[in-house]
Amino acid sequence: MRNIDELTAGLKAGECVLFNENGSEFRFKNLMEACKNATNHGRKPENGWNIVDDLGVTYENEDWGLLASLA
Repeated sequence: MRNIDELTAGLKAGECVLFNENGSEFRFKNLMEACKNATNHGRKPENGWNIVDDLGVTYENEDWGLLASLA
């Protein structure tokens, strides 16, 4: 597992990071945008992706498709 503190460093309130164990990471303004991007590109927890918000909360067990539909 990657260091959550390193991933969240510098995030503004509400921002999220979509990341994987291979070192890829993408920052988004909010959780819904991160979920929408992940869903559109086939990224999901089952293939090594996760999302963490500015508070250090991870969303690997949430329904990203549902959250993306709220964007």
